[in-house]
Amino acid sequence: MRKKSTWLVRVVQYKQILFKLLYTFLVAFMLGVSNVINQEDRTIHDTRFKIEKQQDQTEEEN
Repeated sequence: MRKKSTWLVRVVQYKQILFKLLYTFLVAFMLGVSNVINQEDRTIHDTRFKIEKQQDQTEEEN
């Protein structure tokens, strides 16, 4: 039985590591994009009333 050469084994290992990193980056990117789209859609179609509360600043607080 013939043994694989060392450089070929390393190339295969580096290829697997590169594939895992690329896959992880792609999944993270797609998740980020979907969160942005979801947030924009929520902002546009939000029907709840928004109540802004304003605080009066007195000189004692400063």
